[in-house]
Amino acid sequence: MPCPNFEKLIDYADARLATLEAEDVERHLAGGCGACRDALTWYAEFAASAQSDESVEPPAWLMRRAVAVFADAKEAAARRGLRGIVARLRAALVFDSLAGALAGDALPARETVGGSRQLLYNALPYDVDLLIAGGDAPSELVVTGQVLTPDGEELESVRGLTVTVERGGETIASAETSEFGEFTLAGIAPGIYDLRLASAEREILLVGTPLSVD
Repeated sequence: MPCPNFEKLIDYADARLATLEAEDVERHLAGGCGACRDALTWYAEFAASAQSDESVEPPAWLMRRAVAVFADAKEAAARRGLRGIVARLRAALVFDSLAGALAGDALPARETVGGSRQLLYNALPYDVDLLIAGGDAPSELVVTGQVLTPDGEELESVRGLTVTVERGGETIASAETSEFGEFTLAGIAPGIYDLRLASAEREILLVGTPLSVD
């Protein structure tokens, strides 16, 4: 059977489905659908967190971030169906060589040369390392990057990702990651862009990335 929709999976997890419907979902899961199992795992963790909640008033910045996360999930679902709901990761900037570390647990910076800039983003369990430098032509940049996993584990998850530089809904440049998660993007004018690193299983989104060297 095709993947059940998200609402049916939630009803299955909460034991609200009729017997025949529940048996259909169980057969689907037994067939090895990783996307549906991931969705159920996410819901179980969400439910456990909600049950332990002590109900304090969240700060305004947290509410804004939560709204942004759910907007991301809705847009990802529209682009890629149920799989998109559980696969999109929004990265946070943790290091900028022009400003220094933005988070206490940021990875050490790699050495940069004059006229270049390093940005490090985190989207657990991944880090995305960007090195921005001048290109062959004036007012053009070359961006070299690498998607990193903890201690180099699960390299297959960073191999063959499609990397796109986007602005205003338009793709400016694209590349594909190597077997080690490395990629190069050339001929990019300085500016603020969104970077998307995507495969069939996951999507890492870097919003408002400053591609410049000053």
